[in-house]
Amino acid sequence: MLAYNISSTEIKVYWGSIPVYLQNGIILGYHVIVTMKSSVKRNLTALADTREMVVSDLQESTTYQVSISGFTVKGRGVQSNPVNVTTDKYRGTETIACNANPSSGVAVETSFSLSCANWHDLNTPLLYDCTLHLAEGLTTILWYGYSSNVEVLLPPGDSLKNNSLKIHVGATSSTGSKETTSLDVQVCDV
Repeated sequence: MLAYNISSTEIKVYWGSIPVYLQNGIILGYHVIVTMKSSVKRNLTALADTREMVVSDLQESTTYQVSISGFTVKGRGVQSNPVNVTTDKYRGTETIACNANPSSGVAVETSFSLSCANWHDLNTPLLYDCTLHLAEGLTTILWYGYSSNVEVLLPPGDSLKNNSLKIHVGATSSTGSKETTSLDVQVCDV
């Protein structure tokens, strides 16, 4: 079983099927039990073919213990060992701020410094990605790494949109939760 936070109030839980030799009959479903300090906060049921679940309405910055047990017509099976997972801290109205310096320049000549701040995740380090959507559904990766500041050269912007390019930026935590934003840059043709 694997459990990780996806926001300040939600966690995602994945599990595999119970090996046949451990089943006490046909598995009818699974119980997902979420506790905090030995107190049951959620006792949810999933169908037999389900292998993942999002648990919502949890408290921010709180550590929960998650366990799973299968059940048959004979009753509930052995509960798995609990896995600890901590929800993120609520960011409130604080927004992710990204900028390009300079904010405009010449294609393939101007070195743009892209930087972002106000990402919030308790599970650092964050892995950053900067992408640019191209024509025909293609995407190019401008940057992928652990630095929130990067220097890039850019292609010309869309002449129909005042030479503007929309750069998409994401930050992924060590648990897989991801935040995204975008910024616009003006890039003139040579």
